[in-house]
Amino acid sequence: MSHNPSLPLRGETVLLTRPRRSSTKLRDQLIQMGASVIHIPTVELVPLEPTIEGIWDKPYCALAFSSQNAWSFFLELLEKNNMELPSAFPRFSIGPATTEVMRQFGPAIQADTRSGHGLAQAVWNHFGTTPSPHPVLFPCSKHAHVSFSETLQNLGMQSERLEIYEPRPCEPGPIPLEVSRPSWVILTSPSAILGYVEHLHPIERAKIVCMGPTTKAAAEKAGLHVDLVPDQPGTEDLIQAILKARG
Repeated sequence: MSHNPSLPLRGETVLLTRPRRSSTKLRDQLIQMGASVIHIPTVELVPLEPTIEGIWDKPYCALAFSSQNAWSFFLELLEKNNMELPSAFPRFSIGPATTEVMRQFGPAIQADTRSGHGLAQAVWNHFGTTPSPHPVLFPCSKHAHVSFSETLQNLGMQSERLEIYEPRPCEPGPIPLEVSRPSWVILTSPSAILGYVEHLHPIERAKIVCMGPTTKAAAEKAGLHVDLVPDQPGTEDLIQAILKARG
């Protein structure tokens, strides 16, 4: 165990399995805290590119995003179709990481709880006792949970789901020798789990960390023993959970 408080993860090796475009912040923070990081994506994010011609002719009341990937893929989809991001209605974010990337293009209203329910509640709180009759546009992953739309509907509002990308298990590229010796394996989605189980598992003595309960359930269904799940999904919470588990 490290005795240097400025490098609390010194001596730990962490295997990241999420896509590289989603891992920069987590990787950099782990390295800054002294950890060695092995990055072997077992999931890829594939754009779906639905037809969006005339999308802004519809009377939406807001935009809501449950991940930074949903936000970035949506911007890319607009750019490919020579369309601009409208500023006429509010934008909602599920948590700090998503808010950070969204704020580069204007204000974002962040949910108090990082979940589909929390995101829906943030929309409802914004509109108050007079909810808009128009739907919220919800650009998302093909595998996004239905909790946002169901909660919003229970609160008397509607949403329109726009699936713009899909996480798919993938075969890793060249696998370095170090992959046999990680202290921790971080899994952040069911698709990453499928790729990990098929191509990298088993890795002896590694502790498995899942980003949230949905990922944990998928890991256990795949026969993995899950050692750690942070109280809330997110980079900071995940790192703090590892630090706490180290003692």
